[in-house]
Amino acid sequence: FFSIKSIPNYSEVTGTLLFQKYVLSPTKNNAMSIAQSLTIIIPFFHFSIFEASPEARQLFLFAKSYTENDPALYKDIGFLIHAKSVVNMLDTCVGMMGPDMEPVSRALEDLGARHCQYNVVDAHYPIVGEALLKTLETTLGDAWTPALKAAWAGIYAFMSNAMQNGARDFLAESSNVQVEI
Repeated sequence: FFSIKSIPNYSEVTGTLLFQKYVLSPTKNNAMSIAQSLTIIIPFFHFSIFEASPEARQLFLFAKSYTENDPALYKDIGFLIHAKSVVNMLDTCVGMMGPDMEPVSRALEDLGARHCQYNVVDAHYPIVGEALLKTLETTLGDAWTPALKAAWAGIYAFMSNAMQNGARDFLAESSNVQVEI
């Protein structure tokens, strides 16, 4: 089972929320509001996903009505709602990490089961992980250190493994359901 101690340099991020410490205010001169993070950082994150995997756009209902490079996508209400949920999930996940990882594991497994219903597959998780690291590196600039990269890679590995476990459990349970006619 996963242990918090298996995340390299976890102390670099523990006890703080992702966007509060590492994006919103890495330095006083580089502080960013939540609104700015949603309009700058999250679009870059999704752009990185879509750039690496153009077919991933089809997984998002809000993206289907836009052409490939249409900047209006990132102002779409569906996108903004999704973006806020991504920010909240990352914040919540990091905030819940600690000695007892069961609650965060369960929440992530449930999230993985929901993502499975949206046709997210195992191959999508590394793409999202790379997009997250790329977004953090780009956003933080000189504040992005090898220790932070290792910590975030470990946190994302934990998150994606838990979500994939939830998706597998969901599929296994779904295949065992029998319907009477």
